[in-house]
Amino acid sequence: MYMNVYLLFVSISHMTDTHSNTSTVTLIILGMASHSRTGPKSARKRKCFPDSVSYPSYSDIDSQAPKPLPFKPIHPFGIDLGSMRQAVQSTSNMMLREIYFFMLFFTQAVVADICSFTNRQGWELVLNCPSYSSYQGAWMEVTPDEFYRFLGLLIYIGFSILPDSHRHWGTKSLQGSWARGFMSHDRYKALLAALHVVDPTTDDNQDRLRKLHYLMDHLKQKCQQLFRPNQNLAIDERMVKSKARSGFKQYMKGKPTRWGFKLWVIATSDSGYTLVFNVYTGSHDGRVTDLATKVVESLLQPFKDQGHNVWFDNFYTSPALMVKLFEMGTNACGTCRVIVNCFLQNLKTSYDGNARQLVGI
Repeated sequence: MYMNVYLLFVSISHMTDTHSNTSTVTLIILGMASHSRTGPKSARKRKCFPDSVSYPSYSDIDSQAPKPLPFKPIHPFGIDLGSMRQAVQSTSNMMLREIYFFMLFFTQAVVADICSFTNRQGWELVLNCPSYSSYQGAWMEVTPDEFYRFLGLLIYIGFSILPDSHRHWGTKSLQGSWARGFMSHDRYKALLAALHVVDPTTDDNQDRLRKLHYLMDHLKQKCQQLFRPNQNLAIDERMVKSKARSGFKQYMKGKPTRWGFKLWVIATSDSGYTLVFNVYTGSHDGRVTDLATKVVESLLQPFKDQGHNVWFDNFYTSPALMVKLFEMGTNACGTCRVIVNCFLQNLKTSYDGNARQLVGI
């Protein structure tokens, strides 16, 4: 009785040639072996493989490597506040307060729209739950000034160590007196229940992010409008910690934040400023083939044909993605697991001895 055992070990070792003083990358492959349990060792079938295959090192001149695309940005690099500076300031010529920077993203126009959506939802809320209404039994409409105070309370409670939000309105600590100076606890709960950042009449039940699209699209637009990136960009995942009950909350083992919402993010390599982000809602429509390629193509749509250098890790790196990015007018470089990403995906491809093509750059 015979049994085939397939063994595949791939290792990379750096060897130094004393005569040429150059570094050589050696790819050693130990392959298939077939043997019999009962027969003698001399009768076992063996297949010989070459001991090693040498490739040029990264320090060697590569005459076949494509030339990098030139960097031709549409907008000059740097901060571009434009007319937003006058929109948040009335008397000062410098942005000296934190609220001015906050209002660059949460502008008065978008806050007015959110107030309109919340009031529309609030009138429907008091019909089903009268406890959220005013003393006259009607919905007390929220104004932009009150909504800014509400946002301030949300941010403050998020940094607080108290276990329950209602304790911020308690009478046994100074924190309760601070929160009551802005709004009552009942009003806070009413705004939290009626809060809507999208028009309630335009909800699409087929979209899992239907209640966030308006605000997300606005924030993406402001992120790209207020800061123009340099040539180097980075793509990676980001976890937003959350204990909410949601169907697309993710778990990532080994991360500092293991439970939360997973974001695909493209940011500047020098400052880490977020330019574009997308929320991963899970594979509810079935297993997505080539997810990494679709993620990168979606994030890079605003930066096509500008010659940016995009950097990412081995989750995204593949020869097919490198070709697509080059066709999109974007230079790319990524780390690579030789066994998983390169060897298995290019098993039927004959390498031409170019070590750069082995890692997809």
